[in-house]
Amino acid sequence: MLGVGEPPPGDGRSFLRVGTDNDWLDVSIGERHGIGRKTNGSLWVWGYGPSGQLGLGPDFSYQISPIQLGTDTGWLGFDAGNSFNVAIKADGSLWSWGQNSYGQLGTGVSGNRYTPGRIGALAGWAKVSAGDTHSLAIRSDGTLWAWGSNGTGKLGIGTTTGTNVPVPVGTDTDWLAVSAGYAHSLALKTDGSLWAWGNNSRGQLGTGDTVSRLSPVRVGTANGWQSVNAGNLHSSAVRSGGTVWLWGANEGGELGVSGGDRLEPSAVFYTPTPDISVSTVAIPLHDSHLAVSGEQKYTFSSTTEGSPTSANFTIFNHGSSTLQISNVRTAPGFSAGLAVPATLAPGGSVVFPVTLDATRAGLLSESLVLSSNDPDEAEFVINLTGRVYSFTDDNDGDGLSDAAEVKLAEMGFRWDTPDPGLLAVLRAEGHRAGLVTEAVLRAAHQGGALFKQNEVTRKATFELRLEKSTDLSDFIGAGITGASVDGGGRLLVPQPLDGQKSFFRFATQSPLSTP
Repeated sequence: MLGVGEPPPGDGRSFLRVGTDNDWLDVSIGERHGIGRKTNGSLWVWGYGPSGQLGLGPDFSYQISPIQLGTDTGWLGFDAGNSFNVAIKADGSLWSWGQNSYGQLGTGVSGNRYTPGRIGALAGWAKVSAGDTHSLAIRSDGTLWAWGSNGTGKLGIGTTTGTNVPVPVGTDTDWLAVSAGYAHSLALKTDGSLWAWGNNSRGQLGTGDTVSRLSPVRVGTANGWQSVNAGNLHSSAVRSGGTVWLWGANEGGELGVSGGDRLEPSAVFYTPTPDISVSTVAIPLHDSHLAVSGEQKYTFSSTTEGSPTSANFTIFNHGSSTLQISNVRTAPGFSAGLAVPATLAPGGSVVFPVTLDATRAGLLSESLVLSSNDPDEAEFVINLTGRVYSFTDDNDGDGLSDAAEVKLAEMGFRWDTPDPGLLAVLRAEGHRAGLVTEAVLRAAHQGGALFKQNEVTRKATFELRLEKSTDLSDFIGAGITGASVDGGGRLLVPQPLDGQKSFFRFATQSPLSTP
């Protein structure tokens, strides 16, 4: 099953290159067969396949070098089990082939499959893992599914009864990764927690005892787990910071340490290192190596000249030694409020503001660079983008500056769209846009009167300040002279114009009294 063609001399204890191709993407090895994927999404198989695990049909029981499986190039993920395989296509459909003695193919019927066949009609499958005689998969909605043999509870469905079709494992929707072993299973959730179930005779669940579990249980209280792998009677995982942890049976030295079995995860190959990541406070970080909602970029809300806007960023140290931020670099148009040098202990974090200064107009795109002692990311780069609108430019030629249109929108008033419910802005009688071109202003207030009158005396008292702006960037007192009330109880303010387009608003309004 080495895939190197004719059996080489010796017993394969030295490394041998499989062919000369250099476009392999990933590979998975079963008991006596292998399956690999190339960069074009095609699958290739080799090894021993009398039960159909090669997927090439009933006439192919042995293949000494890799051969393409069919002609499809849309394979997204796959895994080789004992004598069977499960795989996912790019359209999210789930497929299987090979031995089916325990329902591990998930077809709902018995009998081996000698070519890939689809499992049910559901799409949306995202990740899959094949064990000895059972299979696990995660859908794009974060749900976990299982099928196959279940004598040790390795399906995690609360019983020891097997199933030949996929069934959900509980109701949680935050599963991130999964691994099916010989008689136990491991999984990770999006919060970085580690979970296990199934056979625990040698401590392979990592729960500190040898009690088997029929449904998922959390392993310890630590987060930051990044990948898991369930073996025969032992388990392994990688945590943030690059540390490797193993537990379970150790009779053959499979844990990489001396001594007997380990009932809980134990760190091996351990080199303390810092590990930087960055996130905006408002967006949860699901992967310690990703920044700002999974991508190393952040877009600020649009603003106007002279009105800076900020966002809080958080630097995390997910590593196992002190993280030192030695320098912060930003380009003109942006600034960062982080004092350097800054020191973060393992597990520590620091919040700092990043500001779009709004000192110049246009679409700004620059980089924020954090220099640190993280050996993998000595310079952590976040691309910053923001748009600043100008009070002098009028790109759409409608007579109102770009920034003034933004300000008007912030007040809830659409340019050239009437809004009689808007109290904060006065507009000219009969004019749609709020643009003043007449000498008489009329207050609009929910389509009715601005204030109440005494029904007997027909009088009212009020305090009102009128303010004026030509571009909505700054309002100044306009003064009220010669105000009167029309027959509908609305305030009329004769306002001399200076030939410019002007906006008016009420700045203050006291409670009305009716003498």
